[in-house]
Amino acid sequence: MDALARPGLILGLTAILLALSAPDADARRGRARFSGRGLVRGSVPPTVPVLSREQLRECVALQTEVNRSADALDREEAALKEHAEQVRQLRAELDREMATVDRSNRPAIDAFNKKVERHRALVRQYNLRREPFQARADAQNQQIDTFNARCAAQAYYESDMQSVLADLTRVAK
Repeated sequence: MDALARPGLILGLTAILLALSAPDADARRGRARFSGRGLVRGSVPPTVPVLSREQLRECVALQTEVNRSADALDREEAALKEHAEQVRQLRAELDREMATVDRSNRPAIDAFNKKVERHRALVRQYNLRREPFQARADAQNQQIDTFNARCAAQAYYESDMQSVLADLTRVAK
């Protein structure tokens, strides 16, 4: 095996690792939103179940938690994408250099091999970050499912929503 065959093999394997562990583009992550009707108390008898004030308080708390989690996941996903871009750029650099490296020059081969090792390390770091990110995204999706099932399309009284939001504002101060 010549001096560059091994780095080429390493480079090929790390590219496969990166491709297999790219962030899940189909992740459903998102924000929690109320889509139910806000009713005016006493105007018309509701024809659907209405959330109690306590249920509404729990739903607003869950909505807040889901949306904060989504914000954190958005920041983490942006960092992962930036990391993946660094890996892609280094890979492109290695691809360009592979054709021009002087195979008879040991220092040139060593320098190239160091870049290959740096690429492997970046891929390894990316893969270590990606798995926990995906677990948090999956947990986020479960929270959204819970919110949607318990809260999203439920009717509520507007006066109860105003009261819950006012209570939250007082507690936050």
